[in-house]
Amino acid sequence: MKTQWVDLFPKRILILHSDRMISNLLSYGLISQGFIVHESIARISEVRLPIFDLVILDAALKRKEVQALKQEWSKLGTPPVLEIICTPLPTLEDKSLSKYIVDQIEPPIDFPELIDKINSIIQRNIIGLQQLQVSSHNKAFRIKDIEIYPERFEIKKKNTVLSLRKVELNIFIHLVQHIGMFVTVNQMQEMFKVDTEMVYRTIQNHILKLREKLDIFQGEIEIQTTRNKGYRLMVYSGEGS
Repeated sequence: MKTQWVDLFPKRILILHSDRMISNLLSYGLISQGFIVHESIARISEVRLPIFDLVILDAALKRKEVQALKQEWSKLGTPPVLEIICTPLPTLEDKSLSKYIVDQIEPPIDFPELIDKINSIIQRNIIGLQQLQVSSHNKAFRIKDIEIYPERFEIKKKNTVLSLRKVELNIFIHLVQHIGMFVTVNQMQEMFKVDTEMVYRTIQNHILKLREKLDIFQGEIEIQTTRNKGYRLMVYSGEGS
């Protein structure tokens, strides 16, 4: 059976559209795809969820409505914007949010195209554990395209599988939890504080062995080191990265 992956943290979308019917239709379709959706007709002060992963924004909103949105933007987490444009209408009259617009779509909206755009935008913009997915039927989880199987002490990327020792897998998971960020050996010692044998130099040796084993992924997964900062895990797509 092919593994089905679901987001551990469902992605949150805010729909700001001047037409209630269109907003409702978009909301219904996105909810059915597993998104958390909030609708508003630019009454942004009434929005209670603090952070969104994406805003779907109607280009026909009036200047005063966009101004109200601009004032509250930081409270939303300054999310990227997918703009719904309708030719020959111009895009947003107020250009203050233009820097957040990362893609556009024209009506009539093709729903599969909309979902593709949303997934692409979210994947480019989410960071850290917001990327985490869990298997619907295996004891496994995935971040980006790395699959981790704790009970088997394995990690997988595409068709490449790597078996690790327990301590190596624990270090890898700790680095994954801070993907793209530096982690010091002292911080990792906290994770192993119940193991009196896991001293500073021992952790460094395990990281060195783990780094060597990760060579099997041909540069797509690597542990970088910077003096006085520590170690960080970097993951690349392998498509020109």
